[in-house]
Amino acid sequence: MPALHQDTLFTVDGSKPRGSVLRQKGTIKLIVILSGLLFAMWGYLLFGATLFLLVETYVAAEKINTSVVEIHLERQNLLDKLEKIPPINVTNISCTLNRNAIQIEIQNYEDFLFGMMKKIGKASQKHWTYDSSLLFAASLITTVGYGHIYPATNFGRLLTIAYSCVGIPLFLVCIAILGTIMARGFKAAAVHLFGSSVTESGVAYIPLKVSASVMIIYLLIGAFLFQQGGKWGFFESFYFCFITLSTIGLGDYVYGEKNGGKDANFVFNVFYILFGLSVLSMCFNLMQEQVTYLLHQLIVFMKEKVERIVFCLTNRSK
Repeated sequence: MPALHQDTLFTVDGSKPRGSVLRQKGTIKLIVILSGLLFAMWGYLLFGATLFLLVETYVAAEKINTSVVEIHLERQNLLDKLEKIPPINVTNISCTLNRNAIQIEIQNYEDFLFGMMKKIGKASQKHWTYDSSLLFAASLITTVGYGHIYPATNFGRLLTIAYSCVGIPLFLVCIAILGTIMARGFKAAAVHLFGSSVTESGVAYIPLKVSASVMIIYLLIGAFLFQQGGKWGFFESFYFCFITLSTIGLGDYVYGEKNGGKDANFVFNVFYILFGLSVLSMCFNLMQEQVTYLLHQLIVFMKEKVERIVFCLTNRSK
């Protein structure tokens, strides 16, 4: 009896091979480990969201309060300057000179206010809520990095570096294990539905076009769901899904930014990223196995061809 592959799902007589039983036990062990890792990852995300919210909200509030104090001081400074302007005389020349002096001071104050409004506006645009902090933490550990919000202090930047150094490896381990488990489940479902048409010598192989179709379908589903928010069209939503799941994260489109005075659902974006990267990991697992199988078949085919050529040349020489 030929040796069974580690992914063999059944033997010729229909019984489960010993390797399959051991593999099921290994899968159960992976599920237990994954459950612990997922719990740790979600706890780490919530911890990061809370930490960044506390740090950056305090910084933004301090900037706005400082700006308000500066505006009040400048207003008092304007009043003091206006009081020092000489009284207006009845002559037309004196009236003109006093009017110009007042206009200059008012213009200077208006320029100052305009600059402070831009400063306050920048601080408010980086306004941190718990949802936006959660998305920021998720964009760090998934390496998406939208750039829509970012730390404004050196302490916040140092905190970002430390948080990423721990979060990225944790997330990659979770995704790798989850992708393996989902790939096994996908193959088992395919065997249950299609039988021997997806197997070769008892080993299940998923065609590349099926794995690619799963990824495209997930992108289309995401585009449809994001479109329902009414913020983007279908193409913009599809573009956002691709840029996000490819971890390019340009930041030109971020689902969850303020729209019409209302905060969109940041949490939905987080779930879409985390589950979507798990789906991609599963598809890459399936693709890797299929490519390995095809390469093995190609090597066997080439080896047989070479052996035949050598055999023919040997016989001719005799």
